[in-house]
Amino acid sequence: MRGSWWCLLLAVACKKGDGDVTTEDTGPVYKDYPLAGDVVLDSVRINQGSERVLYLGPGVIGGGNYPPPVIAARPGRLTVEFSALDEALVEERDIAVVLSLSSGTELAAVGHLVPVESVFGGRPKVEFELPGSVLRAGMSMTVELHEAQNAATGTYTDETVWTSAEAGLDVVSSERVEVHLIPVMIQASTLAPDTTPTRVQEVADRMMSMYPTTGVDVIVEPSITWPNPIGPMTGWEALLGEISRMRTAANVPPNAYFYGVFKPAPSEAEFCAAGCILGLSNLPTSPSDDWAKSSIGVGFQEGDVMVETMLHEVGHAHGRLHSPCGGAAGPDPRYPYANATIGVEGWDADREVSFGSSDAFDVMGYCFPIWISDYTFTALYDRIDGVMARRSGQPTDWLLASVDGEGRVEPVGEVTQGPIPSDDVRTFEVLDDEDRVVDEVDGYFVPFDHLPGGLTLLPPDVGERLRLRQR
Repeated sequence: MRGSWWCLLLAVACKKGDGDVTTEDTGPVYKDYPLAGDVVLDSVRINQGSERVLYLGPGVIGGGNYPPPVIAARPGRLTVEFSALDEALVEERDIAVVLSLSSGTELAAVGHLVPVESVFGGRPKVEFELPGSVLRAGMSMTVELHEAQNAATGTYTDETVWTSAEAGLDVVSSERVEVHLIPVMIQASTLAPDTTPTRVQEVADRMMSMYPTTGVDVIVEPSITWPNPIGPMTGWEALLGEISRMRTAANVPPNAYFYGVFKPAPSEAEFCAAGCILGLSNLPTSPSDDWAKSSIGVGFQEGDVMVETMLHEVGHAHGRLHSPCGGAAGPDPRYPYANATIGVEGWDADREVSFGSSDAFDVMGYCFPIWISDYTFTALYDRIDGVMARRSGQPTDWLLASVDGEGRVEPVGEVTQGPIPSDDVRTFEVLDDEDRVVDEVDGYFVPFDHLPGGLTLLPPDVGERLRLRQR
């Protein structure tokens, strides 16, 4: 049985999210009460979307393979578990868990200690929801177990107190993410994608809950008209090329991702009756590949398909491969958990829902329900951090071109790219009218995620010799 708990605020009271704090004293000052006797800390964990174990007591098992960073200015939930030092001699009573932050904030929650035979759902635990305003780079915290009554009971042990100064909390800074939503109207169709304020807010909330960022800004750009039809498996590459050209031409910061959204049929069921893809993205290997930070996807009104497709495709635009579940092509061979489960407990702060380590599947796979693993959370943080620390460079003119699965090259348009492009250099052959090779040029290549081929940056003068193929 999960231990009962409630939050009492010693020095300050905090609201969910990034809310302000007050200075009202609303309960007993448990920190002044005796440390709990015959009780030990079992674990301290923080969850900002994906769980990180901060402390495990002797004999306690837990934690994932890729401990995610603790991010400053991002809301989190701290969970503390405890148990009796000797389960056979436990005295059933309330225990006060006191959380002290180096900023001066002190919080307390009371859990109920019960005999081991009464604990069917795990150890007693308490939870603190921390606003982003109290999580700061370089901070430390201390967790103490105190008696909930002002009287000593049993024998105090060293395992009643834990401080991050001994283990290193290592709170790090992150950045905001911009998603520029581009409504695409397919010519000769009256079907419009769902870019209503409600849907746009849902995109921002879901991405904020899952991605390791301090905020998500979703900006709806003016719509464009696309002259070509888009089928369940055809027509996608050219539209992605155009969205990529728009991304490169726009005066936007390096943390901006362009997403073209369209409605190719009245419903997902009709569009996918014989199989389909729902989104397509570039797969940039370097944080400097600004020109490749682009994706496209369907914008049906019903269900979660639009939002969940966007979460998946923008993950690809951050360089993430597929997670191995549901037949996803080209899965990441380093993914650490079988069947792409999330590996550790997940927490959706927006919907106030938790996911067991085996109860949800990584957002980069094809299995449902989706959440984010510690592996993907950590990798996304590394990319976001790399984007903001990327190399600067002299802007250079390029020819942006689309390459299909057969190696055929189709120009998209001229673009300007600042930093050094992708490290993936491919050789392209310049052909004459009789398909004879007359020259070779190198291009910087970024693959598509769901279809063969990709986009390439070529020297601008090859635009005069448009018959090219990948060698």
